[in-house]
Amino acid sequence: MPPTIPDSHRDLLDQPLTVTLATVLPDGQPHLTAVWANYEPDGDILVACLNTAQKAKNIAHTPKATVMAIDTEEPFRYIEVRCDASILSDDIEEITRIRKQIVESYGRPHTADVDMTTRVILCLTPTKVITHGGA
Repeated sequence: MPPTIPDSHRDLLDQPLTVTLATVLPDGQPHLTAVWANYEPDGDILVACLNTAQKAKNIAHTPKATVMAIDTEEPFRYIEVRCDASILSDDIEEITRIRKQIVESYGRPHTADVDMTTRVILCLTPTKVITHGGA
């Protein structure tokens, strides 16, 4: 059973914060990207991106990632979520639904003219959760 996000830090994944996604380049170097993410009721964290994005290529090569969300009001309160990663790339309807959900949760309109065949969803399943600060 994957670890759960503690109530003390769940708000950092529930609110529309830009979070840092760390993946691993083929040469082993970390690759960090600012992303929008949705924390799902099943515990997964979802990120939408282009299928040509470096983060998608990295996960295809090494299916591991880490998400870090920092409290903007209290910067030493944060959550680090280490994850196994996979890519959803062949279900256009599901990719469209998830991308729309992510974009709208950040207060942006979903544009229907985006070519969804060039998009993927990164599915991040927590394997370890580390929190700092707060109650």
